[in-house]
Amino acid sequence: MPFNCFLKVILGSFSKRNTKVLRRTKHKHLRVTSHQRTSITSQDGGSSAHHPAPLYRSPYHRLCRETATTRASVTMGLISAKTILTSISLFHITLAFFFITRPATIADQGVVWLLGEAMGLPHSAHFETQSPTTAFLGIVLGLWGLTDLVSLSMPEEIAMLHHWGSQVPLRLTFSFFLTLYSFFFSASSPLYNQAAKLNHPATPAYNFGVKEAAGDWGWGGDALKNRVFFTFMFVETFSWFWALMSLNDEKRDILKRAGQRREKERL
Repeated sequence: MPFNCFLKVILGSFSKRNTKVLRRTKHKHLRVTSHQRTSITSQDGGSSAHHPAPLYRSPYHRLCRETATTRASVTMGLISAKTILTSISLFHITLAFFFITRPATIADQGVVWLLGEAMGLPHSAHFETQSPTTAFLGIVLGLWGLTDLVSLSMPEEIAMLHHWGSQVPLRLTFSFFLTLYSFFFSASSPLYNQAAKLNHPATPAYNFGVKEAAGDWGWGGDALKNRVFFTFMFVETFSWFWALMSLNDEKRDILKRAGQRREKERL
């Protein structure tokens, strides 16, 4: 995102320079002289009554079009929304493979340890070995990633606007609130530990370990308060937010390309 902002500043300065050139050429080429109109009509064989002469495009109009194209390209991201969605789908398929074959590979990742220590979230022993739970989770993630890849193969207007236009905000909302729940309702949350509100969160291994050993998670939501789930939802929130921003930037271009395809089909 910071690099995109830097690119917008650079391209914005370029468009301002083109605007200055437009102001200098506006009074020179804004109107077509009568001699040019006559020459254009004569090239048409004198049949301007039945076939009107094509519009003369002065350098001013061409420069206007180039400047508008440059300004439109400024709002476009470096990575398209389709590429981001494809990467998220492949990420889910990769997680599915490791959850089925070796769950400890995911639990031992550096980003999982870093976010877990920073948020004071405990480590779950259920991700250290293979189990029916991790196998079931892997199958669900694999099917999720495959269906998302199939949806990207549909026509652009249907996939990007109708399908993902509603799916991305929904998934972003759920990921965001699950990320907040995983931390703010855990034992290391400042909502429960008023004394350590400004200190580093301490990992409540005693509380989580007792529930994990006994298998008593209450209503079940306490099992989500671990570092693996928090890291997954944190990455999902960032990824879906990125995809949403890219979709909003590309929506106008997608509609424009769809309109051009309809006109070609009519012809």
